[in-house]
Amino acid sequence: MARTSTVTTQTTISSTWANALITDYVSQTDTSDQDLASDLEIVSGKELRTNTISETSSATGVTVDGCLVKDGAVALASGIAGKVINTDDRADDTILVFSASEDEYLHEGFPISGIADQVWDEAAADHVAAGSLGKAISDLPTTVTVEGTYAHTNGTTENDALVITLTNITKVDALLFDLVNLTKTSTVRVYIKVDGTNYRLAEPYLWTISDPDALVINLPKHNHDMKVTLQSDVAEGASRNIPYSYVKEAKE
Repeated sequence: MARTSTVTTQTTISSTWANALITDYVSQTDTSDQDLASDLEIVSGKELRTNTISETSSATGVTVDGCLVKDGAVALASGIAGKVINTDDRADDTILVFSASEDEYLHEGFPISGIADQVWDEAAADHVAAGSLGKAISDLPTTVTVEGTYAHTNGTTENDALVITLTNITKVDALLFDLVNLTKTSTVRVYIKVDGTNYRLAEPYLWTISDPDALVINLPKHNHDMKVTLQSDVAEGASRNIPYSYVKEAKE
């Protein structure tokens, strides 16, 4: 086996030299190119030192232990099939997209907000599978604020002030009634369709003109209909407007 310390200037190193196992180092004494006819092997523990490694065939790049280095970019063979990553449009909020026409990966603008919007759109359209992230998003409750006014009649009859019809399990947060317009003692009652069909009295509230004008009612989280009624002990003498509001959280 041949051993060398210095290779002097030649246009081509013969195949005899090219097949040599270089045990120390190969040094270049000038700046001319040196062509090898076959493989050059450097034993373990020794180094090949140079400032530039270039491809010999145009547009092929240089492969180092399975890693392709091409046009200033690195492509891992095991990760993205040995294709080049084009860094021209690299920026925040971009993703890698493979271009068959370019035969490389390109950076495309696709903000995280855009991904979130698409996931939400798919969830809203029920294009989701059981156990998936989209299903979990789809099952998140929607929050709706409901406001209105009940016209309380002039009389002593118990009347429905508000009916809440539910099809899904719903939480009603702080049902508020503004009773400032009432001038007579009145009773507010909450009913729930406990069996899904028949209203049952859940809780009565006795209100007098000395009580606070705002009445706060806490309703249970349920999927059965609920209603609130109002009954005056003595006729008001005229119709009274009773504003109300509540927030409900439900999967619609």
